[in-house]
Amino acid sequence: MKIKVDKNGIGDIRQLRLNPDNPYVRDEEQLDSLKSSFNKRVGKGLTPNITPIIVYADGLIKGGNSRYTAGMESKNYFCHIVVDPRKSTDLTEEELLDEVTDDNIKRKEMWTNIVGIFNKWESIQMNKADSDRALKVSVKSDYCKEKFGYTYDTVKLAVELEKEKPELFAKIDNEGWGVRKAWAEYQSENKLTAGRQTAKSTQSIDFIDKPIVSKIVSKVAMALNEAREISVPISNRTSMNPYDGLNTKVRSTIISTFMETIGSEVFIGEGVNCEPATAHFADADWYFPEKSLQCEIKVTEFEGVSKTSWKWNKIKGGWHTLVVHSDAKRFFVVHANLEESNFTKPKSSYDSCKVFLKDILSLEHQVMIGEVYEDKTGVQVNFDLV
Repeated sequence: MKIKVDKNGIGDIRQLRLNPDNPYVRDEEQLDSLKSSFNKRVGKGLTPNITPIIVYADGLIKGGNSRYTAGMESKNYFCHIVVDPRKSTDLTEEELLDEVTDDNIKRKEMWTNIVGIFNKWESIQMNKADSDRALKVSVKSDYCKEKFGYTYDTVKLAVELEKEKPELFAKIDNEGWGVRKAWAEYQSENKLTAGRQTAKSTQSIDFIDKPIVSKIVSKVAMALNEAREISVPISNRTSMNPYDGLNTKVRSTIISTFMETIGSEVFIGEGVNCEPATAHFADADWYFPEKSLQCEIKVTEFEGVSKTSWKWNKIKGGWHTLVVHSDAKRFFVVHANLEESNFTKPKSSYDSCKVFLKDILSLEHQVMIGEVYEDKTGVQVNFDLV
């Protein structure tokens, strides 16, 4: 079917058809505005649409779904149309998605559309005959940055929200919420124990003994020492060490990440299969598949026995390797098998679940590095310089 337009590019939009795979959704506010504009322009003897509707030669709309819908619903059928000489069937599914989204992209894209586009793109990639089962995070990151101008982490949260909590997801577009604000609300609404084991583990972690923990922490300390030696030239006369500018929280996060990755390699070297956490929030820090056993790692800076605590977004029972450091140079490490009653609940949506060092020392625990002793003021800990 040849699309008929006159010499001025005006044609009957009833010969066109919407793309059923177009991931965009109706924007009622935009449609009402377009219909009002179309009626005013037609009343003045003008073509309804200023921006043309772009279609493929077979009538499938490439760009301008909203303009087409506004024209149909306002019965302003004769609109400005630009015809792409190619047929939509000449393009692959991926090429068609790219062209449709490129021609429909808005300066400030609705998150409903972003999630729809991303899900469609991911589905196409997964269905490719030569595609691996899992797309690399770097591929997703590049696509999100190039296509939407957002990081993959942010898009991933939006996808999860749209699936798990659509009423909160809707607030992003309808009420101007940020994705991370909606995600934080979802987490606070979600029970602190949802999807988590809250009881003690019934398994033994005797295989994670003092020599292995000492070996892991020793390698972590070596990595930190190397980080301290990094020198970045700022000018011909000045250089700086990026590590020196890191705050306590960031240093603790780095130690935790090193514990996960270096620890996994140490376990494997000892003949124990261990998988470290990936970017997914549900992953265990150390997972031992042959034993079906998880162990979480928490790291914090020492603030005195009574004030030192570790923080969780959600309560997590089972085995934990709890690390306390003093300026990322000296360490105290303890194993504890936790349950829900060991946690202090958050006092607000901005607070975290906590377990205090003083409480750990009153529970059954295993000191892996350092020592516990008592003086006139009570229970104290000694750190080891690993």
